[in-house]
Amino acid sequence: MPLSETKKILVLYASQTGNSQQAATRIAEKIPSNLPGYEAALLSLDDFLEIEKAAWTQFVLICTSSYGVGQAPMGGYSFRRFCDYIVEHNCMDILNGVHFGLLGLGDSMYTTFFQNPTITNDAMHKAGATQIVKIGKADASKKQLQAIEEWTDNLWKPLKQAVESAPSMTEERLKELQMDTLNICEKAIPDFVNPLKENKLNAVPMNLMVGMPIVIALVAVVCYLLMQSENFASS
Repeated sequence: MPLSETKKILVLYASQTGNSQQAATRIAEKIPSNLPGYEAALLSLDDFLEIEKAAWTQFVLICTSSYGVGQAPMGGYSFRRFCDYIVEHNCMDILNGVHFGLLGLGDSMYTTFFQNPTITNDAMHKAGATQIVKIGKADASKKQLQAIEEWTDNLWKPLKQAVESAPSMTEERLKELQMDTLNICEKAIPDFVNPLKENKLNAVPMNLMVGMPIVIALVAVVCYLLMQSENFASS
């Protein structure tokens, strides 16, 4: 894939204490200098689903941790449900063509500290996405900042190779990824509203609203003509 035109790489995060967000921010800031022609789109995993409407890019980087007993941290609740559904229902190949890297953060003082990053990584694999670099494991009990820096430094070479060698995804394929993701979210996430389906439903009332003044005007003209004809007949 040529690097001549500006393209976006999603950098997604979920963070309880802010460490994953900070790591994602640092990675996003380094993308333009390491991949000329590319820029980062930085947002939380849940905002990606709910605000960006699951608009995937071909290359995605994820920074996330665990919270509690292996649950998702803030900004990752909905995406975790999406991942759980993929794993539990064997949703294979829906993300074919996507290339991703994942950096997991946590503290090995807790036995489930890496559960959420692992499930997220497994779900991406199950869905057919291609892993660019080995999953990062940044342990707060074992020089976490150093692990983040090492993973980030080791990211750029394989990411650049993937960018240069992977066939470009068509807009049609990216749209398919989006629709498949939103369809799963409808099933996996309580009260999730598919924004693309909602727009289609809203289109009919909008069309009616646009056409209503024309109908009213035509009715008024017909009524006027009928009144004129009655007046003419009575005279």
